[in-house]
Amino acid sequence: MTEYSLRPAWIKLLYHDSHSPHVANLPVLNWNASDAAGGSGSFVNHEDTLIDADAMILGYIDVLQPIFTADSHFDSYVIYLQPTADDIPTPVAAKAIAQAGTNVATYIPATQSTWTLRTTLGHFAKYVFLNVPVAPGFAKTYPSDLNADGLALVAYLTDVNNAFVGRDGGRPSSFVSATATLNEKLRRIYRTV
Repeated sequence: MTEYSLRPAWIKLLYHDSHSPHVANLPVLNWNASDAAGGSGSFVNHEDTLIDADAMILGYIDVLQPIFTADSHFDSYVIYLQPTADDIPTPVAAKAIAQAGTNVATYIPATQSTWTLRTTLGHFAKYVFLNVPVAPGFAKTYPSDLNADGLALVAYLTDVNNAFVGRDGGRPSSFVSATATLNEKLRRIYRTV
């Protein structure tokens, strides 16, 4: 893993809501073109064994569903590989998916929730979710504030049997906080400013 980059592999998760399309880039440990059941190869996990890439990504979406409302739809993913800085990022697997969020709360358009986890190398891994319900008054969420859905998401990201990493190459290991704000770029696109 090259420090502070997406290399050598990452997942591009494409999703949309009634306001606009969104993309999330998730750095992972290396990808392997194995004959995994899901048809998208495998990732090397933190136990140095292979995990079916499709199963890991769909498991991630499963724990994301309660964070997002039914207005959010997970459309597809693309796995990219870039072994060295000189290599061109290459899509190596892709799959269409059709899953929606399950949270019944409402959200304010252009809301951005940033979940920060500390990695095993001492830096931060940040996960940004757009157009999701957040704490009243945009209050900061601390570890003791997490509900069962939040705990499930953190447990999935920190699991050594998965392949998620921060941009420093370390495994996400503990939840620090979740902050909420209005994303100014989305506010301009939605014409709410």
